[in-house]
Amino acid sequence: MMEIRIEPGDKDLLSGLPSLRAIWLGERRLAVVEILDRWAGTEDDFVKIRAEDGATYILRRDLRCGLWELAAYRGPEASASAAGKQSG
Repeated sequence: MMEIRIEPGDKDLLSGLPSLRAIWLGERRLAVVEILDRWAGTEDDFVKIRAEDGATYILRRDLRCGLWELAAYRGPEASASAAGKQSG
């Protein structure tokens, strides 16, 4: 998995969970457009987001050390195709 940096946003007033403003993949900054899902494991937290590049990312945070990693990636073409199938 690829280690990434997170740029946190303000806490969500409804959930109390922090939002994500952007993710950094190396030197590349991608603004977070939408948080699609969140779920917790016993040792990790996961967040599924859509970024400004149109791609969908699943991010994993190791609760023991606090590091974030890229767990999964779906390119913008695949993300748009999946969204079209759900709405149609």
